[in-house]
Amino acid sequence: MKRTLLLVLALMLVAAPSFAQIPDTAYVGLYTDVDHTTWSATYSGVTTTVYMYIFWVPGPDGLQAAEWAISYPSNILQGTITKDADIASTLGTMQAGIAVSMYTCHAGGVWYWTHKVRLFLQDAEQSTIEIVANPTVIPPVYDYSACTLGYPRKPVKRATNLCMNWSCETATQSATWGAIKSLF
Repeated sequence: MKRTLLLVLALMLVAAPSFAQIPDTAYVGLYTDVDHTTWSATYSGVTTTVYMYIFWVPGPDGLQAAEWAISYPSNILQGTITKDADIASTLGTMQAGIAVSMYTCHAGGVWYWTHKVRLFLQDAEQSTIEIVANPTVIPPVYDYSACTLGYPRKPVKRATNLCMNWSCETATQSATWGAIKSLF
């Protein structure tokens, strides 16, 4: 009995890392908190300071570099930018198009923020900050380079925008299993 229990415990320890969910591709999202749980902010009656974190979730082949641009609405002013210490090089600016490379490969589906941007929300108008294609690249893209041989460029999926003065929750719709099966 003791051997069986020890064997089960050993198998659980070995198998635990395999339960981590690594997405099928990389994702990028804009968040207002370091825990990547909030993607909206509200004007408080005076110029409101908001921090925007640009978070990446590497796909199965890791994340070594990335390209994108940020589209700011007219009621947002960009302040200081703090980049993560693992950023090896940067070309361009957030608004004109930016490319960054990292010293190390980020892998395993672990959230990683590349930049923390201080923003100033000027009024109560509803607006959206978006990750858009880097216009300096032909054709314009937002993508990433994998950690595999040759660092191939791959498309990235956008997880969230940043919503100012409104809540842009991700859409969900409840349905029964029978309703879902009837679609096919």
